Amino acid sequence: MKALKHFVFIVLTFSLFQNFLFTQVYWIQKQSPVNTWLLKCSFADTLNGWAVGAFGRVYKFNKETIGIKNGGENSPVSFNLYQNYPNPFNPLTRIYYELPENSYVRLSVYDILGREVTSLVDGEIPRGKHESDWNASGLPSGVYFYKMEAGNYTQTKKMVLLK
Repeated sequence: MKALKHFVFIVLTFSLFQNFLFTQVYWIQKQSPVNTWLLKCSFADTLNGWAVGAFGRVYKFNKETIGIKNGGENSPVSFNLYQNYPNPFNPLTRIYYELPENSYVRLSVYDILGREVTSLVDGEIPRGKHESDWNASGLPSGVYFYKMEAGNYTQTKKMVLLK
């Protein structure tokens, strides 16, 4: 599943015949003032819904307006490595991380035997919230690990590639 950026797709479902199970689905694309990746959207009806965005932010969609419930301050106060999304994935996934200060960051992916598969980030990164994409095309299904090292912070997380 690819994350949506800057657009909200609303599903409108209409039952054409009351006595038959014949339903038609229409998609409406609307420009969104939310300038972030929307990872998962769920609508209760054609006017009201919720979306989960990057860094755990929750957005409420209501008619033509969009309200934002901010998950906190924009500046991180600690190092954080978040679970990749989607997980399991095939073959693309995104890894989110936060830095409270400018730091030399190394973000690497390892196979189940501990061998480094690739390095996604290796250099000086400014403070703030960041994301890195990984394309695992050409690699076999299985469990992989990603590890972030920044300053004295080290964190490892697991992800699953399913083909």
